[in-house]
Amino acid sequence: MAERLLWEQEAEGSNPFAPIFFSKGHLTTFPTMTTNDTTFATALNCMDGRVQLPVNDAVRYIFGVTCVDTITEAGIVKFLSDETDAPETQVALANIQISLEKHGSKGVAIAAHDDCAGNTHCEQTQKQQLARAVTFLKTHFPTTKIVGLWLGLDWKVETVVSP
Repeated sequence: MAERLLWEQEAEGSNPFAPIFFSKGHLTTFPTMTTNDTTFATALNCMDGRVQLPVNDAVRYIFGVTCVDTITEAGIVKFLSDETDAPETQVALANIQISLEKHGSKGVAIAAHDDCAGNTHCEQTQKQQLARAVTFLKTHFPTTKIVGLWLGLDWKVETVVSP
């Protein structure tokens, strides 16, 4: 049986946004890349689903990689700028270390966005937080390229802090 998209096999009215390959009744993965083809960067991003794809696409472009290790937390920039002793910050730092050591991450991007439920500050304040977060991350990972990204309500990614 040839692989077909799950939504092609289900009855009409099912979720057309489920591009999971289905073969002989078993879920399979998308075509895999060999270890030699796989390169990584790290994204620190809000959990908001509206920002995931644009940020991951931008991170792949900025760092020239095939994969993005994504670390999410609602309003993550506020933790990394103003609440550096918070458990959320410590978890993010540990996950960045894993991405750098185990996946050879080529760089780290931290993103903030307009209309954030986890960080309700205005754009100007969030961009200031973004700059502080980049500085904070540079103290922990001084040899790593770290960039700050902003998304407005048009969901386009803007680099606002770069080395």
